[in-house]
Amino acid sequence: MLSNADAWFKDADKEVDILKQSVKETIWGNADGERGEVDISSFIERVDKDYKKLKEDIRGSFNA
Repeated sequence: MLSNADAWFKDADKEVDILKQSVKETIWGNADGERGEVDISSFIERVDKDYKKLKEDIRGSFNA
């Protein structure tokens, strides 16, 4: 079952990278024509941290 989890992680790693890339390109605009970028670095760090913890927890459940 650990090999199944590792295979799933390979796919999930790609999806997490796609998610992070998608949100990096977040731009806002308003009715006055002002535009800007949203600083989402803390969100990306949180995604990385939570995903790493998920992987550790799942792998740990197989080693217990």
